[in-house]
Parts: sequence; structure tokens; C-alpha cells
Amino acid sequence: MLDSAKKGASHQGYYWVCYNNPSKTVLFVYDASRARGAPQKILADFKGFLQTDGYSAYKEFCNLPGITLVGCMAHARRKFFDAKVSDKASSEEALAMFGNVYAVEKHIRETGLSGEEKRAWRKAHAIPALE
Repeated sequence: MLDSAKKGASHQGYYWVCYNNPSKTVLFVYDASRARGAPQKILADFKGFLQTDGYSAYKEFCNLPGITLVGCMAHARRKFFDAKVSDKASSEEALAMFGNVYAVEKHIRETGLSGEEKRAWRKAHAIPALE
């Protein structure tokens, strides 16, 4: 980030990005810190499902009323991909399970399902795949 107080100087900063799926809006909030204070301010009045990448600054949100902290499947999948070097068979079994869930989303995209159709398809196919 360029520093307007000092000509030619810069400093490190962070964009905290929030995506609201129902409204398809994106919020970019700049903060000079990557500490947990930034998401605390941004999410002070938030209620609902909070999907994160597992960064430790979000851990405290799992204990707040009205918030359900959910993980990112891509980040979880990556750990199984990386584990192939130590346990190839188990890793590939887990990766196949992720593939089953991803196939559900692929079907939704390719067939253009929307709204209640998506929900019904996920209920019929994604939930069993996740279980």
C-alpha cells in the first residue's frame, strides 16, 4: 500500500474479503493488520454460516451464538492431496469422496438448476456423498 504520508514509501496491508452468496455482493475491507481485530469489526453483527479458510483469526467465531463456522472443502481437500506421499491409498479414497461432492456441484452448473432445484438436488445427492 502506498503511504500518502511519506512520498515513495509503502507499507504492508490486508484486504479482508466477504462474499454474500444470496445477494452476490462482495465487500473488500482494508486493514493494516492481519490480526483477529479486523474480522471482529467486520463481522460484529453477523449471524449465519461463516465459511473460512481455517485461518486462526476466525476460530473464536465458532463459539458465538448465531454463527455456524464451516470450513472450505478446497482447503480440506488439499490436505488429503498433500498426504498422498505418506498414505496414498487412504488419500485417494478421501479424494474420491471429495470428487463425488464436486460432481454434484458440476451437475448443478451444467444443468442450470437454481433456487429450490439446487437445494433439492444437493439434499438428494450432496448430503449422502458427505455422509
